[in-house]
Amino acid sequence: MRKKLLAILLAALAMFIWGFLFWAADVGSPRDHMTRTQETVIVTALKLSGIEAGVYTLRDPTLTSPEQYNAEAKKGPVATLAVEPAGYDPADMTALAYGYLHYVVLALLLSLILGRARGNSINVIDTTVYSATIGLTVAVATRLSDVVWLHTPLRAMISESLYIVVAFALAGLVLSLVDRTDPMKQI
Repeated sequence: MRKKLLAILLAALAMFIWGFLFWAADVGSPRDHMTRTQETVIVTALKLSGIEAGVYTLRDPTLTSPEQYNAEAKKGPVATLAVEPAGYDPADMTALAYGYLHYVVLALLLSLILGRARGNSINVIDTTVYSATIGLTVAVATRLSDVVWLHTPLRAMISESLYIVVAFALAGLVLSLVDRTDPMKQI
């Protein structure tokens, strides 16, 4: 049990470090960067609008008739905004702790799936590939659907999908290297 817990915590740490490299260090981040002027104009407009915290779609189909919505959506621009008017502290360690906890939960779930799926196999390569396949399934369900429904650029979602696949592969690799117990003996 200790070995399994250690494997989960280390797998979560591997995902956390990969997440930091990908997002914070901008190693593979798909995010586009606007100019400072563009950012200032948008932030000023958001402040002046009195918008509350939430996720918004521009053009919002519930605000107008279907005909007007269709016409405005065709003209553009369209966007999805996640808004937090109060801001946040980027150096807040609580966010990092929640981020790590998120990865612990993912590693725990992956460990449970792998424990049932591996059978008698404790092959590191098979487990890593199987984990990456689970990550690919998650990515297709959550990121690539944004291309269709939120009109997010495909290149951004492919990059985010790669992030998810690599994170799951790393977790599977660590889980299989640290916890080499035969899952069938635990049943």
